[in-house]
Amino acid sequence: MPSEETTTPPPQPHSIPLHALIFNLHRSHGLLQNDHTQYRQYCTRRLSRLRHAKPVKPHLTNNNTGKQGGKHAFLAKKWPPEAALEHENYILVTLLQSERAWSHAMELKSLYDDPPPKIKTSKGSLRQQYIKKLRKAVHHSTALENLVQIAGDDALRVEAKAYGCWMRGNLSLEKSEWESAVTEYNAAATLYRALAAGGGDNAAEDGTKPKTSDFLEMQDYFVTRADHVIEPLLRYCRYELTETGQMTEEEIQSLLGRDDNRVDDSVYQLRSKLTTLREANLERDAKTQFTNLEFRGFVVPIENQSLRMALLRIDSSSVLTKGNGKSSGEKEFVRLLSAYDDALGVAKRDYKELKELQSGPAVNKKRREVGLLCQYIQYQKLLLLMKRNEDMVNGLRKDGNEKLNLKRLEEIAHLYDALLQDARTISAMTLDPLDDGDELEDEDEFLLEANAQVLRFRALRCYYMGRMYAEKESAEFENARALFGHAMGLSSQAAEELSACQNVSEDLVEAMNALGKEIKGAMVRIQAEEYLRSVTGGLEKGSKRSLLRRLDDYDDGGGMAENYNLVDEEPQLEYVPCKPTFFDIALNHVGEMPEDDLKQWTEQYGKKSSKGGLFGWFRS
Repeated sequence: MPSEETTTPPPQPHSIPLHALIFNLHRSHGLLQNDHTQYRQYCTRRLSRLRHAKPVKPHLTNNNTGKQGGKHAFLAKKWPPEAALEHENYILVTLLQSERAWSHAMELKSLYDDPPPKIKTSKGSLRQQYIKKLRKAVHHSTALENLVQIAGDDALRVEAKAYGCWMRGNLSLEKSEWESAVTEYNAAATLYRALAAGGGDNAAEDGTKPKTSDFLEMQDYFVTRADHVIEPLLRYCRYELTETGQMTEEEIQSLLGRDDNRVDDSVYQLRSKLTTLREANLERDAKTQFTNLEFRGFVVPIENQSLRMALLRIDSSSVLTKGNGKSSGEKEFVRLLSAYDDALGVAKRDYKELKELQSGPAVNKKRREVGLLCQYIQYQKLLLLMKRNEDMVNGLRKDGNEKLNLKRLEEIAHLYDALLQDARTISAMTLDPLDDGDELEDEDEFLLEANAQVLRFRALRCYYMGRMYAEKESAEFENARALFGHAMGLSSQAAEELSACQNVSEDLVEAMNALGKEIKGAMVRIQAEEYLRSVTGGLEKGSKRSLLRRLDDYDDGGGMAENYNLVDEEPQLEYVPCKPTFFDIALNHVGEMPEDDLKQWTEQYGKKSSKGGLFGWFRS
């Protein structure tokens, strides 16, 4: 029999979380305290350990026998880049060489910026040294980019490219090469944002996924690095370009556009790779996860594979929305809504097919299960929209440091209209009967909570509509009073209904009780204003005078009820006469006296005293 030859499978490209590794090294070895010396020393020790690993020791250690300068003399080792496919230490050694050179450069730069008293090295020499170390860091980071093109996967290539752009930008910044710095920093920021948008789903080739906590941590790291580290440096370099007259703002925009095209290929490779991995992970997880869910006291099985994948996409998008900051929150929110719509479309297609079947015990049971799935997806989507609208209301109320004006009250009332509509949609969700004689329980916990939320939003909507009527120029006190009274009753009912629900936070009940007190205060205010308007013609608004200056006036001062303007923090300037009052009166008498009488008075009394007299200042 012919002997069977065993073929060795080709080595797989490495998948190293490059920036996660850098983040942990910086956090654990002194950079939290800006101790670059400690970090540089750690990199040296770590490099020695990596080089002496048995699989890479022949290529990465000197092994000098003394023929060329002694046992410990430096001897450059050349090894083929394809060797990096055999072991990841080749990549890690190149990375740590770049990190060591960078930390040494930062150490020297700190001495340059704040030299100690007894340092002997001149500032010019220090500057040359740290620029030399930065140039060395750029050399190693560029070597890292070339190395991972052979031995790394797509995500590692993009991370290495972002790291290299960041290093080249630092060198260009220190050398005052503003155009190159703008190009490199913009490329780095673009790549970091791409990593933040999808880096958390960067699963390994074997299908393993990172922990959610690590994923969220790296999302924040990439966003922070792009928005709070690189963007300020990019703005500074753009400012220097325009101030020195090297480029105009239009030329800078054109430069950034060309740079975006340069990094588009890398970003596209990353996103396509992440999309492929994400879909593979969803298909794998859909076989074991989301086999059933619990909703309204029922355990509902999910048999449709497409629906399971859609629910997993929702779960993934929810994690992205929680992990990202405000800069990418809008895009992730829209993506999450789209995921809900896709899942709801799949469930509704299944429900439509069941509706066309003839009723029977099995069909009715399945119809109820699919109907519950539709309700669950719609319920979760409405909860997301309601939370966002309530956050917008809280933002409008928080931004109104002064009294809420009519326009802002209209915006809040409009948002409560949308919230009330969503709450009514939830309260209208009913279960499909199992048979023709099945009587459904209308008072289950789900409907009790939904009806309580309807009462809460009705109370808040009535309250803000009443404030709108009270704030109009021609205030309609009757309508405002009627709305406040209706809101008072609704808030009391809402507090009772919410307290009876099991899964409702006590904060909502306390908020309804606080709303009742706020409504009472609003009713007293409009009653007082109505009385003042009938007696004195109305309450003066917006004067912003302190209470001490309006004691005898019907003036609200123009401030909020929570911020009364009692007294001026700094006394206001007051007018004072430029001359004593006596001379003002004398001048009036002089102007009215006839000229002949004035001459007689001056001749009679003007020579008696040379120093003064009533009209002594006429002597000349």
